Amino acid sequence: MPQATIAPLGKSGPLDILVADCDSGQGAIEIAQRHPSARIVASDPSAIDLTFGEREAQRRAISNIRWTLTESDGGTFDVIDATG
Repeated sequence: MPQATIAPLGKSGPLDILVADCDSGQGAIEIAQRHPSARIVASDPSAIDLTFGEREAQRRAISNIRWTLTESDGGTFDVIDATG
């Protein structure tokens, strides 16, 4: 999914993207780089993987990813990547 083209269909404003079971976050980071205005939630059951992903995102100066141990915060998403 990170290589897929994501195009909003009639939505104004940033896309809301959930990356479920993101592992070390590489896919979420790639999506964030391709879609810098998107609001991304990256979730995984492993705190270690999330910490690795968050540190890598910080190293690359990526700030549009929120890292969470839960699948969703109850919000709605325009795109859900569940390929992890």
